[in-house]
Amino acid sequence: MQNIKISIITINLNNKNGLLKTIRSVVNQTYPNIEYIVIDGDSNDGSKDLIFHSKIHKIVSEKDTGIYNAMNKGIKLATGEFLMFLNSGDFLCTDTIVENVAKYISLKNYDIFFGDLNISGNRYKYPDQINLRFLLNYAIPHPSTFIKRKLFNNDELGVYHENYKIISDWTWFIDAYIKQYRFYRMNLIVTDFDTFGISSINHELNAKERNKIMQEKYPNFLAELIEPNPSKSLSTKIILTKLKNRIISLSSYFLKAKGKNNNS
Repeated sequence: MQNIKISIITINLNNKNGLLKTIRSVVNQTYPNIEYIVIDGDSNDGSKDLIFHSKIHKIVSEKDTGIYNAMNKGIKLATGEFLMFLNSGDFLCTDTIVENVAKYISLKNYDIFFGDLNISGNRYKYPDQINLRFLLNYAIPHPSTFIKRKLFNNDELGVYHENYKIISDWTWFIDAYIKQYRFYRMNLIVTDFDTFGISSINHELNAKERNKIMQEKYPNFLAELIEPNPSKSLSTKIILTKLKNRIISLSSYFLKAKGKNNNS
């Protein structure tokens, strides 16, 4: 089992506090055969001070053209048999989770393994069997997915398209399913998901990109959509959590401001 090398790729831009949580969750893993790669977009908030850690094997800190440009840089550097994308702010739920994932990978002959997400203390459980209709209307959880590296190196799929800002992993998984690559759901909560991430916050851009892709790439599958705007169903729980977090954040801000005024 320990012979399976797993590359974990973290993308970061000016998210020092989130990055710290992510790094800690990776370097504390019990599984020994992890390659950890951090791609930083030339942050200026102190993030760079965190990434020079002995257990971070490969580091890039330079400007990029977007999330998927950064992810593709990580793919090119990775040497593991399976790749996982754990962006800054997201973190692995337990110190043994990669070890448990490796057990699944060693016993099952699949191309893409995915587990469940923890969103603000609640398990976001995915179906055991996915089909095209599910992928078109929803999505499998990118932050808790492990993908065979060779899938990114073949002509059928390749790396993530960089012309989309937040939805390229969604279309990549649809293409993988259409081309008959095999998915397997692990009965594990893998990742605690950061609801302040770009794809969870920017609901309008998410919907715009999804609709554009549906019209351009998958017009024959439009009848499979449960709703005219599929991302509404996909994001309901995340959007509600995001709003809750924003309210908490704003409340904290105003309480601090009130305290300063009272002390002045």
